[in-house]
Amino acid sequence: MNIFAFHPQAVFLLSEKLEAFKKENGGNRKIECLLPNEIGNLIKNNKIKMKLYKTDDKWMGVTNPGDEKIIQQFIEKNNLSIQ
Repeated sequence: MNIFAFHPQAVFLLSEKLEAFKKENGGNRKIECLLPNEIGNLIKNNKIKMKLYKTDDKWMGVTNPGDEKIIQQFIEKNNLSIQ
């Protein structure tokens, strides 16, 4: 799982990138502005720095349509509750 906590300046830079992407690509629904790519570009261009914190914990999330069923089965199997 990815969790990002950005400094306001990083959010501003990403916002600028998104606006430029929208202007460049107009209404093209087949192209995506991907957050990991834009973060990588900002790091590569020394605009931001990133710290990585690893965890051994198991993280589950819903990203794709089929994920919800997997999460439900995991919750049921492990007797977990959502609060």
